[in-house]
Amino acid sequence: MFLSRRPQFQRTARAVVIVCTLVLFACAPEDSPDADRSTSLGSHAILTATTLAEATALAATRGSFIVVDYWSPSCGPCRRFAQAVADSAEMQAALADLVLLKLNVREPEGAREAARENVDQFPTYQLLNASGALIDTWVGYRSPETWIARLHLALDDPVTWEERRARFERDPGVEDALALGKIAYTRDDALGAMTYLRRAQQLDPSAAQAGQASIFLFRAAYRCVGKGELAIAALGEIIEEVLHGPDLTPDDVVEIGTQLLAAIPRVGVDTVRPYLALTSPVMPDSGAARWETGRRRLLVGYTLHVQGDTARAIALKRGWLPAGWQSDPAALNSLTWWCFENRVHTDEAERLAERAVETAVDGPDKANYLDTLAELVNLRGDRAEALRLIERALVLDPGSSYLQGQRQRFGTGSVSG
Repeated sequence: MFLSRRPQFQRTARAVVIVCTLVLFACAPEDSPDADRSTSLGSHAILTATTLAEATALAATRGSFIVVDYWSPSCGPCRRFAQAVADSAEMQAALADLVLLKLNVREPEGAREAARENVDQFPTYQLLNASGALIDTWVGYRSPETWIARLHLALDDPVTWEERRARFERDPGVEDALALGKIAYTRDDALGAMTYLRRAQQLDPSAAQAGQASIFLFRAAYRCVGKGELAIAALGEIIEEVLHGPDLTPDDVVEIGTQLLAAIPRVGVDTVRPYLALTSPVMPDSGAARWETGRRRLLVGYTLHVQGDTARAIALKRGWLPAGWQSDPAALNSLTWWCFENRVHTDEAERLAERAVETAVDGPDKANYLDTLAELVNLRGDRAEALRLIERALVLDPGSSYLQGQRQRFGTGSVSG
């Protein structure tokens, strides 16, 4: 893959998955099959399910659609979605006539459905008809307003994926091309997504621009490179196209830069540097909270990898850590992992990683910090000590398939990161 070797949801502090919703289930008599899944929130009742079979049965009874929420216990955007469902009257009203199917991708049912649907980004949402056929799918949560608008867009034309594709073949239209491209991308058909998105741009450039075709084209191309389906040079042309496009947003710049930084451990900084350099003239100023973290990460990465100013990059990284970071295990781990990934100040990073482990309480987070320390120790060639650290981490998080993979990796003699 073009991305970093670590699946982010497998490292506790780097998870990018949606959190379980905070909606509480209400108990009801057994002779009330609908009521036992009806959650009362304010003046609205949300019908909920935990399996696809249950959701389709409820939707068939009610003649409604199904919203699938793919989630996992650790993810910032997912926590915000869950809180909005619990607190926002607008969200509750939007979901009141639907069936909300919550699938935890760390549990068997959720894992099976995510694998079957090729869902590998979180939060991911799907709109299904009462038979369980896919109508639309989208990724990410920002606010109740944007999420509700996206849901309404799907509900405005609730034809299935197959029906939409057949309609497009009969009478190609830009809206169908956009929808099919985004669905193909979400379902891991990146080449198909690129084809539909380019077709949308040909059919109606203005509508394609309004429909965010450019940034989705970048996402699809980035994924194609990771799968070996597209040359990096072709991705670079798309990056330049997007960064010079009329519909460029600060969010797009931050997303492109962040993805490029994530690719460095896999493809090397020399490959990424010329494309990362393109972000500088359009890098957003500070101010918008929703992309400030990404903007800072991008500025640090640009300073280090494009300008080659290691001292300033580290100063920026330290300066943006929270107050008291020297005694905060999570903040220490953030800094030491960055040092490991970028191979800078690794001796100091190892000392700070030891401090993170010493000050952390037992649990999955401490296991994560032990893994960071193990990587740093392994980097300087002490594989035996790295393996001992991973064994300690597995005591704290025995179910982690990632840590089990680390045990095998260090046990077979890999010194590379």
